Amino acid sequence: MFKRYLQLLMLILLRDGSKRAEYCKKIGYFHAQGECCYFQNFNFGVEPHLISFGNNVKVASGVRFLNHDIFGDVILYKNKMNYHIRRVGKIVIGNNVLIGSNSLIMYDVTIGDNVIIAAGSCVTKDIPDNSIVAGVPARVIGTFDNYEKKFMEITKNYPWLGKGYSIYDPELKKQQEEFFWTDKK
Repeated sequence: MFKRYLQLLMLILLRDGSKRAEYCKKIGYFHAQGECCYFQNFNFGVEPHLISFGNNVKVASGVRFLNHDIFGDVILYKNKMNYHIRRVGKIVIGNNVLIGSNSLIMYDVTIGDNVIIAAGSCVTKDIPDNSIVAGVPARVIGTFDNYEKKFMEITKNYPWLGKGYSIYDPELKKQQEEFFWTDKK
């Protein structure tokens, strides 16, 4: 139990999402974890051993992973049972996946490759490859490939493109303010 609390404390203290992911991989926190992951989130529920991440998975803040439900407690009381039962399940996340802020990923779900889960979504069913999903419950609203093309088109005009990216860089802040807040006639 102490080991678990120490791991949770480390996840909270590591402020950088890449370092947090490296730490998780180093200690074998999940069932499996690929390369180049980023976990802004630090709360992976009470069964992180039932979560599998592919390569290049980015998890934004406030995402929750739910590997169990407590319906067993209702049954336990209703039937005056003297033993504890829980429904648990695994979560499998493919490669090249972005999970947006404050999303909920339920148990018994497989998320395919090249998937974007919009912020605030509740994923209750498997998500096919090359999908963008949104909503409660989450449903397919587009394709990863189309959004990738749109993203590349929009960002190609950014003057800071290819120069690295740090939110603490005053030059970047200046370039972004000029780009977005000056009249470009």
